[in-house]
Amino acid sequence: GCTYCLGAVLLSALACQVSAVRSSDAIGGARTLAASQRFANTIEAVSSEVSNIAERVASVSGFEALVEAMRVTRPQTETSQRARELQDWLHDNAPQFELLDAVTSKHSGDPQPLGWGAWGIIFLARERVASTTDDKSGERLVALKTGKGKTGENKLSQECKKIASVFQAINAGVGRATAILGARHVVRCVADYSNAAMPFIAMEFAGQMGAEVVAAGATHPEVLLGYVKQVAMALAAFDQAIPPQIHYDLKWQNTAVSNRCLKLIDLDSSLPGTYQESVGNGQNDYTDDFAPPEKEIVGHKFACGGIGPAQGDIRCPWAYAWDMYSLGAMAIPFLCGLQEHTTALMIMQFGEELALQMVSMFKTNAGLSSWEIAEVILAAGSAIVELKKHTLQDFIMMHDTPEAAASRQQWPARLVAAFDAKFRFCKEMPVTIVQLLDRMMSRRPDVRPRPSEVLRSLSNVSTGCAWDGV
Repeated sequence: GCTYCLGAVLLSALACQVSAVRSSDAIGGARTLAASQRFANTIEAVSSEVSNIAERVASVSGFEALVEAMRVTRPQTETSQRARELQDWLHDNAPQFELLDAVTSKHSGDPQPLGWGAWGIIFLARERVASTTDDKSGERLVALKTGKGKTGENKLSQECKKIASVFQAINAGVGRATAILGARHVVRCVADYSNAAMPFIAMEFAGQMGAEVVAAGATHPEVLLGYVKQVAMALAAFDQAIPPQIHYDLKWQNTAVSNRCLKLIDLDSSLPGTYQESVGNGQNDYTDDFAPPEKEIVGHKFACGGIGPAQGDIRCPWAYAWDMYSLGAMAIPFLCGLQEHTTALMIMQFGEELALQMVSMFKTNAGLSSWEIAEVILAAGSAIVELKKHTLQDFIMMHDTPEAAASRQQWPARLVAAFDAKFRFCKEMPVTIVQLLDRMMSRRPDVRPRPSEVLRSLSNVSTGCAWDGV
């Protein structure tokens, strides 16, 4: 529609301005800031990182922009119509559910959705549940997920079945304590109405989208590591399951947090970590930035690790490695100041006004709640691209110089303060943890740590979640 046309025009204008900013004069001027040869040698990498930001924004034009806009931009008329249809159907057929407004958590004639995507719209609801021990009833919050189009409804019809398979595999796993602890960090399907005239499924309401939680208020790295540890708990249960399980689209947007307790959500792409699945037909969705290099292997969904057809459904030794790479891509940009560094580069190279246009456009298209959160997530995404070329150890070494500290004084004060706090934390962090984080994003699946190793390394980190007792 007209909104997309205006967005495409603005994106084209931004791309032109970005090209003008990326001049040899800008790079040369940046070089003069570095007194030492060691720091000067990093300027080309910095220039490349700035280019990545520009390309990520500029690449939204054309066909990709249309697809992305269809995927994440909230269609107001469609969500309102879907809410009315769902309310009417629930009233007549499933009165235990009552739609609520996602913002106010109260009844509304036109409830705002919890989220939306290419294949569905999710609403907050209150469910009345009967007690299993007496005649009393209670209430709980749930997320009602509806499908959009034939593909959306097909995916919807499979999601509860996939979640049930995940929990069945976890319960059959070799480590009972690991299974119990990890299962708490995976969302459950509580009702499946995917075959009804008004198809939907009811999921546990797990809280606020994890991406917004980790981005809001410049989350302290120790708190972030607590969330990383909770994801690792879920992945440890996946790893010990029979057969092992792979989320396959792990990212902060596919987690939810309530009272510091995190759950993995959106398991519609999950699959067993078996040889048969690794070479099977069919398409499982993943997000490119968070997917490991083996996504490029033709004829394989993931790297299995030496198991051949003769072994049939035997577990793949590297089944854990796909999600482990994703966890590294989730964690590292928010540690040590990488996100603040990328944000500062964007502002310094493009100027406050152009940077604000980029962030505002991203906020609108991604349906995020604030400009601050949009800025953080946009910059973190660009940092992931750069991490595929440089390690976290390289980043720490590069920025632990007097020249680097002096250059940071040109940044906005808010970014300097946040960077310094995170950078100090990382410099004091055991080098073994830094090395572990770098291994998570290794190009080699066999080098990536198993979830159990991550948990051992983070044994002294508190998750802040009452379920864990740690």
